[in-house]
Amino acid sequence: PAELLDALRSGRARADLDPELVDDDGYPLLSLRAEDALADAEAAYKGEIAAWLAAGGMPDPQWNPEQWRALLLASPVAAELALHAAAHPQAALPDSGAGAPMLQVRAALAGDWSEQQRAAAAGWLAHIAAQAGWPAGRIHAVAAQHSSAAVLAGLAGQGAAGETILAIVLACASRIGEDSVEALARQGALFGAARPQGRMPGEGAAGVLLADAAQAALFGTRGAMLQTTLAPYQDAAGKPDAGPLSRAAAPLLADGATQAGALFADTGHRTARVIELMEFARAATPELDAGTEVLGAGRACGDCGDVPFLAALALAHHHATEAGDAALCVSNEDPLQRVAALIRPAALHS
Repeated sequence: PAELLDALRSGRARADLDPELVDDDGYPLLSLRAEDALADAEAAYKGEIAAWLAAGGMPDPQWNPEQWRALLLASPVAAELALHAAAHPQAALPDSGAGAPMLQVRAALAGDWSEQQRAAAAGWLAHIAAQAGWPAGRIHAVAAQHSSAAVLAGLAGQGAAGETILAIVLACASRIGEDSVEALARQGALFGAARPQGRMPGEGAAGVLLADAAQAALFGTRGAMLQTTLAPYQDAAGKPDAGPLSRAAAPLLADGATQAGALFADTGHRTARVIELMEFARAATPELDAGTEVLGAGRACGDCGDVPFLAALALAHHHATEAGDAALCVSNEDPLQRVAALIRPAALHS
């Protein structure tokens, strides 16, 4: 998160001409590749994934190149979060898992993954969690097409109701490939000179570890507290409208005592979304500097599903734990909903 934050503030997180992808006229597209991260992940995990599939006697899931890229990018994210989870004092219990809580792994995948491909991806992520030290019999992994924000809201609500929650929530996607480019072009949604509001192919993976208060206390560290709300949204002919975003954030700021020290969003390059974010920031967080304290993670990710939102949430968590004050995280890239999340240091709630 610290490196991503620095890249956003310095303007280094931006699209570049793609070395392979071209538009219908043969001109290079702007894209956001994760080549360095992908190269590291491929070296570390691609052979291991193939060996794991073979050892389990699983049929070939026939992941296409973009799905492979997404899963490879997700693997080190899942591994790092699983290592954090394995610091739980009950993770060392026998595999029977009598006392260990269930570790949920909830992965958001794009709609073009088949059920067989999703099941294989979920199994691999569960394998990563077990390798990190969590009892294999106490891991429940799901790789579905869902909103990460809705999953977080649901888990937070369950935790507030007294249920035991320990969950890795992650998203991964890659639009770096001819199939995705052709799909965007068919929909008239591919960024180009004639479509400045189109989407730029991107890729990435991001995730968070979520625990209820009782489980969090067992880790012996002071984390941050998450509150999240969702509001329905309907695009008004492309006109920026900060109203739904303000309605989503209102319950989080209702006491008037919470001031956010930073605002992070999944907002990318599209002008209407940027204007919406800035209008919201002026109304909700007028004290923040628009250049350094209001930042859109979508500029670093491009079009890759829920990844920009979870990346923004990770940035907000980083700010809350490092700076010691609250951070607001919002999503305005989803065409059907607006999301607001407030992340506060646990010290403010002790």
